[in-house]
Amino acid sequence: MQKMTDRHSFEQIASVDMLLARNRLSVNEALFAATQLVVHGSEAASKIISNVRNQVSHPDVQQYLDRLSKQEKFIRGIPGLSEIRENKVLRSELYQLDNVVFRAGEQHREKLLVVFTTMFNNFYVSNLVLYALLRNFGVSVLFLKDSSLFNYLKGVVGFGSDIMQVSQNVLSLARREGISEIYLTGFSSGGYASLYSSCLLPCSAYLGFSVVSDLSGKSAIYPGKFFTDDVRAQVDPKWLINLRHVLLASGNFPRRDIFFGNDHNKDAEQARNLEGIRETKIIGLRDCGHQTIAALMESNSLTNTFQSLFFEFENMSSNLSKG
Repeated sequence: MQKMTDRHSFEQIASVDMLLARNRLSVNEALFAATQLVVHGSEAASKIISNVRNQVSHPDVQQYLDRLSKQEKFIRGIPGLSEIRENKVLRSELYQLDNVVFRAGEQHREKLLVVFTTMFNNFYVSNLVLYALLRNFGVSVLFLKDSSLFNYLKGVVGFGSDIMQVSQNVLSLARREGISEIYLTGFSSGGYASLYSSCLLPCSAYLGFSVVSDLSGKSAIYPGKFFTDDVRAQVDPKWLINLRHVLLASGNFPRRDIFFGNDHNKDAEQARNLEGIRETKIIGLRDCGHQTIAALMESNSLTNTFQSLFFEFENMSSNLSKG
């Protein structure tokens, strides 16, 4: 069972503050605190990175701090981040567990990005940081959250009891809000359900990071350390399939970009399971392991990655008035 402090929440932020209040921290504690401050978009992040850099000379630590500094610089450069952080109502909604958060876009309301957050209530970065980035594209955004171990396969609290109902409710919301284009994204434990939903919805385009594509019972591909036999036994088997077969059988081939870490063998197997499917591009990133979002921030590529999802492939848009 996950601890509250494993998931992005106000409790986690408080626990990091308590850690930093101590007189002495181990190297691992200091690196954990620095990482959390970065991904939460805290203005205190650069100071602790500098402090650790001056106190620990080990080259591996210095290399990790270099990467954190690049991430922190990217996050600090997101326009409007401070404004979002100061919005107490929105901040509370984004940090709340197991809810849905919808915000209409100001310039492109007709475009909806559905974000399947991870079981840790984040997208590597906090939901608040991600929303600050996405808001700048002017699109509508819907955050879906499931902090259980079931990866949305038993639904979202108050928004459907399985992945089919969740997808149907997304479609209902889109039609109600006058949305004509649905885009989907998922990272890590949000990857399988988001990819599955790209077959269940009229999807304009899909963007996946470190996703699982095969949860079938006889699969030789590792499903991830949290998807244990006990968890599997509690999920309806009809949802535990190889999504390669679903994508091929759907007859629906929107653009799908799948990022994975070249040095993460298990993620690479899950991604390469999707090779050869029309309009699906498998993109390996160097030296990042599971943390593809971090790598794209470090190379200053994350903004363009999302921007191209919405604006470079207009001809692939779906018309929700049909079907």
